[in-house]
Amino acid sequence: MLKTRSGIKVLAVLLVFILIPLYLPQASAESTEKAEISPIVLGLGDSVQIANYTIQFYDVSTNWTLVTIRVSYPGGAQLLFLKEGQTGYFPSEDAEVFEVLLNSIDGENGKVTLSIDSPLRKVREDLQMTPGETVVLNKNVLVHLFSSWENGAEIGVKLPPLTELKMFNLSRGESKSFDYQLTPELMYMNYLRVELKSATRDAAVLNVYLPSLNAENLTLKEIPAGNGSKPVVEKPTVYSEVYRGYLYTGETAKIETEKGEVSIKIKGFSISSTSGIRITFNLKFSAVNGSSISKDVTLSPEHAASKVDGMPVMLATYGVDPGRGRVLIGLYAPMDSTVSIPPRPANVSVSVSAVPEKLMVGDEVAVYINVENNGWGSAHNLVIAAPVPGGFELVGNETGWSVGDLDPYSTVPAMVYVLRAATPGEFKISGITATYYMENGERAQVNSSPVTVDVYAVPELKVTVLGSNSTSNGWSSYVHAENGSSIEVLFNITALGDSPEFQYITDAVVHVNYPSDVVGPALIKLGNLKAGENIVKNLQIRTLSEGHFPIKASLTYKDPLGREHELDLGTVLVIDTVPPKVIVKKETIHVYPSEEELPRFVNETLKNSTNATGLAKSIYGVVNAYLPKETNYWKIIAVLLAVLVLVLAYLTYGYYQEVQTFRKFLLKKRKSRPGGLPKKWKKDELEVLLREIRLEVVRENLPAEGGRPSERKG
Repeated sequence: MLKTRSGIKVLAVLLVFILIPLYLPQASAESTEKAEISPIVLGLGDSVQIANYTIQFYDVSTNWTLVTIRVSYPGGAQLLFLKEGQTGYFPSEDAEVFEVLLNSIDGENGKVTLSIDSPLRKVREDLQMTPGETVVLNKNVLVHLFSSWENGAEIGVKLPPLTELKMFNLSRGESKSFDYQLTPELMYMNYLRVELKSATRDAAVLNVYLPSLNAENLTLKEIPAGNGSKPVVEKPTVYSEVYRGYLYTGETAKIETEKGEVSIKIKGFSISSTSGIRITFNLKFSAVNGSSISKDVTLSPEHAASKVDGMPVMLATYGVDPGRGRVLIGLYAPMDSTVSIPPRPANVSVSVSAVPEKLMVGDEVAVYINVENNGWGSAHNLVIAAPVPGGFELVGNETGWSVGDLDPYSTVPAMVYVLRAATPGEFKISGITATYYMENGERAQVNSSPVTVDVYAVPELKVTVLGSNSTSNGWSSYVHAENGSSIEVLFNITALGDSPEFQYITDAVVHVNYPSDVVGPALIKLGNLKAGENIVKNLQIRTLSEGHFPIKASLTYKDPLGREHELDLGTVLVIDTVPPKVIVKKETIHVYPSEEELPRFVNETLKNSTNATGLAKSIYGVVNAYLPKETNYWKIIAVLLAVLVLVLAYLTYGYYQEVQTFRKFLLKKRKSRPGGLPKKWKKDELEVLLREIRLEVVRENLPAEGGRPSERKG
């Protein structure tokens, strides 16, 4: 039975009478996108009928947390499984006619409170009306234009419970909404919306909106349990979602329940102009008692969960992908049921692109790695490895990525690493691998296809400039020439390198900068030059005055990528047209006779000299220094005799000193014998005496205090 939110009947009745005056048509300044019927209170098994739809509180879980709402319509029925606060869409969210919001569950009193919302749709677009005209939208709703003016109009509407036109004014761009009374207690809020698109004195243009859930004679009818609806007479079976995902053509999903096994597979797709895409499923139920049932079920791409008769399963569809032969489904089964899906193969591919594909040595290239899975199954623990190819240096330090799991028919955001070109040539960036595991645990690895990158370089340029005057066959960077004469200049440009295909320049031109008094070609076009080649160009120049003239030059060219460069060559040639100066210097040169002629020359000179003797002495003084010296043996003998005399004198003096010492010492030792006769010395006494004498001599020769030899007393 239809009631307000309160569970207390008396209070509900009082509230109804209090709220009745409020359920008059209301105008809203703000437009709304949905119309709403609320609140609807239903007991288990109760229903309400709106237009051609019957909405029934069909079932509930034992703990009163999951409610089943059944929507019946002339073509069938659809179940919505809702928890408190959740919304179910009929027939789907994308093709919504209305939605059911479960506001609250009152398990103690066995009731639920619902709201039914329906999106507004434009039933009259650019409706042009003249003042006094009336348009009937349905049996109970009409719109009347009283008057209009520039960007404004006075409009009237009539809908239950109004019996007279409700008048209101709108300006251009404004809209108003009105409620429709379904029952004395319940309104269809924001049922009608009128929008003024434009207006003049003669007419007004309107847009009129009504909900998708509508009828010519719109009413709401209560259907208590046991009065035409399906009553709940036994404990309902609670279904829960056991699988939500894709089912592919050719594979079978199986659900194990207490009553038996249910297998589901896609039988095919069909397309019609009226109903669009339809999917046909084949379901087979093998009961535990040995019986079996096979049934085909055809559903739209977005169909709410519906019970399959004779089988413990509910099937829902949420989307279809005919190109890949798969359908996004939901499977519902009794509690404690299990589902099994066969392992699916993943199909991972790796593609590589480089930006740019042509670059110069020293430039950087970004390598983009794109990974996608075009298989039915997921790729688990996906890892990407990218080695650094030869001829390049890594910028940064990242050449590997751990992606994780990659779902079917999905891609990984592009991974990028940067390389710097080190040498010229054609290079293949390859060897990038993706390693992953299939759903069955099998390890797989795929490699990328190579991408070609061309690296170019400017060859080392060697420029030689030489000049030659008309009278000389030699070439030099410093040229002496006569003023006004023609000077030949040679430009030799050589490109050094090992890769002529990738090392070259184009559109090369030598720009010659002459001083003001030198004339000659200013531009020398060289064209293209590859590594290992050289170009020689000759030109004639002429000077207009005397002086030193430095000639400068530069080389412009384009690299292989078309970028322009300029090489400053500086001063390449100097022309000197200043004539040389002649300097006269007087100098007396003496001529001397040779060695063979000298004796004859001296003899002739003495013969003819008036002072021959004096001249001869002078000549002798000169030549005497060069004559060999004679040995004077008498001088040598005299020196030796002098040395011998000195040695003998020294020895004699020493002997004399010893004799005197011996005499003194002997007198000192001498003693008179009795009878007055001298003592006779024995041999051993003489030896002792000699030793004493020698010792005395040594003492006498030792230096005494004060630096002098000591003097003996007595």
